[in-house]
Amino acid sequence: MQHYTQVRYGEDSIEAGHELLKYTDVLLAVLQSGQEEAHTRKRLRDSLKQAQRIFTLQTGKQSKTVKEIKEKLKYLS
Repeated sequence: MQHYTQVRYGEDSIEAGHELLKYTDVLLAVLQSGQEEAHTRKRLRDSLKQAQRIFTLQTGKQSKTVKEIKEKLKYLS
């Protein structure tokens, strides 16, 4: 789904950002359930950074969404 959204709306579109956030929520749930794998953690971190870049571009670095993404990244540290 994420790839389709990027093709349809653009790589840096707000729609692509929202799809990334949905994906990161699933990955975070997997990690919190104790089924952590290094690969899952890396995918989550990479996806959060990409979503952060998109939302910073589209809504500004002080937006609520960007702040929430930063909190998720801190959780991974």
